[in-house]
Amino acid sequence: MAAEENRVQASAETITGLMDAEHNRLRDLWEHTTAALKAEEFARLHGVARDLITAVKRHISVEEQILFPAIESKGKNNEPTEAMRMEHRQMEHMLEQLEPLLTVAELWTGINAIEGQEIEPGALLRSHENKEHDVLFPLAEQLLGADEARMLVGRMRTELNKA
Repeated sequence: MAAEENRVQASAETITGLMDAEHNRLRDLWEHTTAALKAEEFARLHGVARDLITAVKRHISVEEQILFPAIESKGKNNEPTEAMRMEHRQMEHMLEQLEPLLTVAELWTGINAIEGQEIEPGALLRSHENKEHDVLFPLAEQLLGADEARMLVGRMRTELNKA
């Protein structure tokens, strides 16, 4: 993928806007990964799977190192961030199971890396994204206020766009 496609758009000025753009990018990477596997284009698969794994890990890190502490600093109910951390551990396990996609040279091994999981990776990503979009990001914007949220968006975008 071109470097520009791996960047979160600068036009996303709210937490929800930034992270929705990031979720769209992660969804696209997942679709490219599964398409490359189905087409048995293993060289392309290795690259897009690496991009996906790296991007999801970075996404988790940004939320846990920047967003969650900002929400929790407001001293309110931490249940939403605790729930998201638990899901992040599930996602990290999922990523470990996807690692064969980085070197796979035949279709069956790749299919097994995806279908051999407790929860289908695409479904796990969508479910997590919906919870963040519907609960976590609006909560963050409400608790932080516009100015603090804007500063946070800048920090998060910088981290998400690191090569």
